[in-house]
Amino acid sequence: MKRLIAYIILFVLALTARATTYYVSTTGNDGNPGTLAQPFLTWNYGIMQLNTGDTLFVRAGVYAVTGAVSISANPNEGTAANPIVVMGYPGDATRPIIDGSLLNHTSLLRIENKYYWTVKNIEIRESHDTDGVYSNFCGINLYRSNQVRIENVLVHDIDGQGIRIQDCDTIYIRDCDSYNNYDPYNNGGKADGFQINSTPPTVSLVYFDNCRAWNNSDDGWDFLDNTRGVIDSCWAWANGYDTDGSGQGFKAGLQTGPPPDSAYIFTNNIAVYNSHGGMRANCNGQVYFIDSRWYNNVCAFNLAPGFNTSNEIGANMYTNIWRNNISYGNTDGDSWEDASTFIRDHNSWDIIGLTLSGADFLSVDTTGISAPRNIDGSLPDNNCYNYFMKLAPSSDLIDAGRAVGLPYLGDAPDLGPFEYDGEETPASTETDILAFTLAEQTGAATINTTLHTVAIEVALDTDVTSLTPTITLSYGATVIPLSGVARDFTSPVTYTVTALDETTTQEWVVTVTQAAEPEEPPVYPEDSLIIRYNGKIIRL
Repeated sequence: MKRLIAYIILFVLALTARATTYYVSTTGNDGNPGTLAQPFLTWNYGIMQLNTGDTLFVRAGVYAVTGAVSISANPNEGTAANPIVVMGYPGDATRPIIDGSLLNHTSLLRIENKYYWTVKNIEIRESHDTDGVYSNFCGINLYRSNQVRIENVLVHDIDGQGIRIQDCDTIYIRDCDSYNNYDPYNNGGKADGFQINSTPPTVSLVYFDNCRAWNNSDDGWDFLDNTRGVIDSCWAWANGYDTDGSGQGFKAGLQTGPPPDSAYIFTNNIAVYNSHGGMRANCNGQVYFIDSRWYNNVCAFNLAPGFNTSNEIGANMYTNIWRNNISYGNTDGDSWEDASTFIRDHNSWDIIGLTLSGADFLSVDTTGISAPRNIDGSLPDNNCYNYFMKLAPSSDLIDAGRAVGLPYLGDAPDLGPFEYDGEETPASTETDILAFTLAEQTGAATINTTLHTVAIEVALDTDVTSLTPTITLSYGATVIPLSGVARDFTSPVTYTVTALDETTTQEWVVTVTQAAEPEEPPVYPEDSLIIRYNGKIIRL
């Protein structure tokens, strides 16, 4: 609601200020004056009308573009007090969509050599490599620009990087998602959610706040040469799913140019289920090396090391510090190459005698992690974002950290991104059965969350009068009959799920069927004549 109010305020200010406000709509015409009643038709025409302090509001709808949307083509610049703004119209129920499905090898939004521009509340999708010729395109291309803000923007299904930032000065990315980007030409190796790169002497500084990257064939975040960044409260998961994808949630390095004048700073971030690791200081023994800080992050359930480094023994490292981090359930734990040059303390692996378990957290269930953002850019209001990896009242991770300049409650900082506030967690009203399994099943159960039914098949010779199910529920919910207790499934069985609030209930009907008996092969008389005629088998 606060963000919606902010949009409305911006809208009102745009109307009352001396700067001009223009509009684009799928029902418009570029011969119109660009007013709310008579809008333009195309983004590019509208963008070319903008001067310092102007705003272009784009109405909701799908814009199947025939070429890149180019802010670069406009020769004008904004100022700190009066940026030039391109944004989805406040109050529309959906974002306007730049759709590049008609294009090939095209970066859909180009922002090159621009100063003090803001782009917000839009969606960018579909630009593909249809002929197998790699051309390094992306959803948004930011190049040699400064003081550009990208806010509440979704980029997805690009055959390249989602958002690429190259040779820029200072860029701000907030409330943005980059996902389902895939590089077919390099076996997934060039499609990061966010890629940042600079050529010396340029040093790109990028601020990321509350962003997400998932299901990209390379990394979620990939900082390459001569870059620096502040990355706070961002989530990365399921990245690196093809052969050559690096598969890191967050990757910082390589410093092959002159050293930056400040470190990478990663705070309050979460990396889960990435194929090659959660968070990586990618040093690789270059001439210049990485300078990084990793504070209050979580790496969990990655299919490789959680926190990991790449460093040649004896290399001249800058200062690299890990504090107040949580590593939980990663396939290969954590990996530190030549760790003698690193500073690591007050992390979950540093606490003597600590054995982490799911009981340390309100939830370790990622169901709902890919749910869409709200129209104002805020994160979904579901169990994953309300409870995942937040500390349970009895967790030994509370007050186990060290002050690193971030705000905290209690006697000392907690480990991980979320400070335990001592207040009772709001009770969930969720009553879903998330999974229902039987040892004898022949396939996954069919769970209908609308009709609240579960259908599951077991092997033909199964005794259905005594089956013991394992039932996974919404966070904090309970079920009667209990999970792990044998029941007679000769007839459908009703289960009652009670939510965490202990008031909300939902009945679920579970039906178990046995696999069909296989058909007996036909038996023919011994004197039958079998012939092949016209490609068919015929019995005479």
